[in-house]
Amino acid sequence: MRILNILPYSPCPPHFGGALRIFHLLRAMAGAHEVTVIMYGSVEQAALVRESFGGRLAEVRAVAPPANLGGVRKRLAQAGSLLRATSATTRAWYSAAMQEAIDRATSAGAFDIVQSENHHTGLFRVDSPGALRVMDTQNVEHDNVRRMAEAASSPLRRAFYAREFGKVFREEKEVYGRQDALFVTSERDKALLEADFPGPSVHVVPNGVDTSYFRAGGEAAEPHTLVFTGAMNYFPNADGMLYFLREIFPLVRRQIPDARVSIVGGGPPRQLSAMASPEVTVTGYVPDVRPYVARAGVYVVPLRMGGGTRLKVLEAMAMEKPVVTTRVGCEGIRVEDRASVLLADAPEQFASAVVELMRDADLRRKLVRNGRELVNAEYEWSVIGDRLNSVYASLGGARRAGVPRARVEPLPSLAR
Repeated sequence: MRILNILPYSPCPPHFGGALRIFHLLRAMAGAHEVTVIMYGSVEQAALVRESFGGRLAEVRAVAPPANLGGVRKRLAQAGSLLRATSATTRAWYSAAMQEAIDRATSAGAFDIVQSENHHTGLFRVDSPGALRVMDTQNVEHDNVRRMAEAASSPLRRAFYAREFGKVFREEKEVYGRQDALFVTSERDKALLEADFPGPSVHVVPNGVDTSYFRAGGEAAEPHTLVFTGAMNYFPNADGMLYFLREIFPLVRRQIPDARVSIVGGGPPRQLSAMASPEVTVTGYVPDVRPYVARAGVYVVPLRMGGGTRLKVLEAMAMEKPVVTTRVGCEGIRVEDRASVLLADAPEQFASAVVELMRDADLRRKLVRNGRELVNAEYEWSVIGDRLNSVYASLGGARRAGVPRARVEPLPSLAR
């Protein structure tokens, strides 16, 4: 099949969750189909994508990212969105240049599938008669925004996200209603979409891990060293680690005085960087997180919000690290408490779980063994790529058979 894939950023290098997912799904697409990519990025990034895929992509076109995606202009746009009906996310990601690039691609030839990544790339008009419209949601954005509103400590931030929730909900409904199919990363997200946005078919295509890249080495771990990895300019990650340092880590150090933690990832906010100390390492961006994970005795995921599934949990298990996580932190991954991870939500419970793992070698070995087996059986990217191409085949068969789409229901009340 001929596939047009519309991306919000370059998947190369795949150094954070969204890029990793796009990279590996695109690799599965390119191995079985003729794929054209249009993405926000630079000419240099487009060249890197072509090189990384070894000529297996039919074409890669880059469009300069909108100016409101970062820095001061992003904050000003968020403030200005309070007076507008559209969400800050939608306004930030829209670009006339991207629309023109899509128009040129669809006018040059017919596609069998047009796939967008995330709801903000689904806002664009696509004039490709007969093409299946597919969206890889990565997460249910309105649910993520709702959680941000509930967890925000600042009244101003709480008010912003509460208002943003309603806007994003309405926009997701409009965008999802244009699709023939939606991909989600978990059964939870599937249930949310089917309840709130009936119409397109919903298919679970999980997040995964490259077990040839993330694997245990021969390094000796430091049993009292903790680690967390992730893009720290992503609010749920920064919030989780600020919460950990303020409410959980002091409880750990009362029992394990020499405990240390490494927070690894680009773009840490000032509040987080200011908490660096001999016991707290805030690295900023690093080209390779594996040495930090390999050195740690326990991997922590103290997240209170977020959507989709967290690739970091799979990466930690693939590297044979015992994991302590909140329930939000491991959503969508088929883990079991005290079998493959330790689950803890309250600060005292989380700290106790960390201390228990530091002291109990048998429990560490049990979690490591079961986690590794789970990852190899269900979450290797090659397995997920096969699932993706099976879904494409089923969608194409349904289209040829003339299976009608379900009616899109009116917007449900937001006062729930």
